[in-house]
Amino acid sequence: MAEIFHGTITVNDNTGNWLALPALPAGLAPRRRIFLRGGIVLFGYCTAGQSVQDANVFTTGGNFNRFASDCGVLDYSRLTVRSTAAPADIFIYSLSNTDEGPRGM
Repeated sequence: MAEIFHGTITVNDNTGNWLALPALPAGLAPRRRIFLRGGIVLFGYCTAGQSVQDANVFTTGGNFNRFASDCGVLDYSRLTVRSTAAPADIFIYSLSNTDEGPRGM
């Protein structure tokens, strides 16, 4: 089982840029089961460093403060995050794509 708590990322507001997630350790496959929790409301495959949405955005509403959201198996290396309101923290946890997530996450 290759589970990783990627730590806390502070995300900028909607006038800022898309941020890439921290790099995976060497040798891990980028297709991972992703869990998010925090005040972030946008994440997807946008170009890091740009301020405009230029690709697929998976979540555009609500917030993840109360419960973690199981986003399924995604290409972790392509994911970017951005807040639409104010600076916010996001917590990212991922598993190998063949593992089932923890109960109650």
